[in-house]
Amino acid sequence: SRMTERQLDRWADAASTNSSDVCDGQTHFVDAGFNGVETGRSSNPYNRVAEGIVAAGGGGDILMIRTGIYRENLTISAQVTLRTPLGGSARIGD
Repeated sequence: SRMTERQLDRWADAASTNSSDVCDGQTHFVDAGFNGVETGRSSNPYNRVAEGIVAAGGGGDILMIRTGIYRENLTISAQVTLRTPLGGSARIGD
């Protein structure tokens, strides 16, 4: 009766795309270790937090930042929620 982390990620993808007309915001995914075509979805996350913030656009979106170190210097002025997976941690900065 419990979903795994990846199952919850796919659920968030579906809610962000299929229910965008009734949702207040979208979930964008970031993974420092990802190499490939970046779409911000759980299977193709951005590899930089800055890319996720740009995609969020300040509309109350969520950035799910996967565990890792993100060597970025950021000033965040947009309305966005930064989250990490349960039991995970992410460090942003040098």
